[in-house]
Amino acid sequence: LIAGSPVGLPFDRDLYLLGPRLADWFEDLRPGLGFAVALMGMLLAHESGHYVLARRYGIDTSPPYFLPFHPMFNIIGTLGAFIRLRSPIVDRRQLLDIGAAGPWAGFVVALAILLVGLLQSEAVLDTAGPTSQYIAIASDRYIYLGDSPIMFAMCRLILGQGTVALTPVAFAGWIGVFVTMLNLLPMGQLDGGHVLYALVGERHRRLAPVLFLAVLLLATVWLFWLFWAALVLLLGRGRLSHPSVLDRHRPLPRPRRWFGWATLLLFAATFTPAPFQVVSIA
Repeated sequence: LIAGSPVGLPFDRDLYLLGPRLADWFEDLRPGLGFAVALMGMLLAHESGHYVLARRYGIDTSPPYFLPFHPMFNIIGTLGAFIRLRSPIVDRRQLLDIGAAGPWAGFVVALAILLVGLLQSEAVLDTAGPTSQYIAIASDRYIYLGDSPIMFAMCRLILGQGTVALTPVAFAGWIGVFVTMLNLLPMGQLDGGHVLYALVGERHRRLAPVLFLAVLLLATVWLFWLFWAALVLLLGRGRLSHPSVLDRHRPLPRPRRWFGWATLLLFAATFTPAPFQVVSIA
């Protein structure tokens, strides 16, 4: 939870004091609760986009599942969410629609949350850590956040020049943009991999090693890219290329091609080479 000092459930022998102390507890919880609701709402929107399109095509799919994680190891407290497709995808049109629907749905919600959060944020002068456009505070840590074209444009439009201290809601919006970018990496079984395969078909096999090498090179800027490269290999069971759909020869309709390229442009608009650096507050 993004909040101030740690809080615990109040206990007192005098039950008459429980009510007011519970009110104080919820007041301390409020900033973290706003962050959690915003973040879970974006994850739910993302997975619901996949779910709705899969059901529209008659594909058997699970509801969204959320993956909690201890905030000691992951400061946002979650590893995201996922759905399971229990029946195969027929052609590239279905693959494109289902793969792109999640990032677009999550991005629209993230953009709305980011707008609300930036309106609550303010420009500050910070000399305590690395140069950064955005700073979020989580318990006893500063989080210096990287920039993307979308963040740059919205920040300049709303707050102008300067380093911005993000509120918990704005931080959740930043994470939503970041998660959109990660999912749209055009590799393997990620959403971006689905989109790229839908656009280029079997030529994806030749592109996959080049894209994987690009991610490895990004690790020179931010080491976490090595973890993401390993995750792509894990999801693909050691394969970099995208598996084929049932009817791989059915052409992709022209309107879907425009939609696919627009989705890859969304990846470019949300791309953040060095997303964050965490610094303990002395």
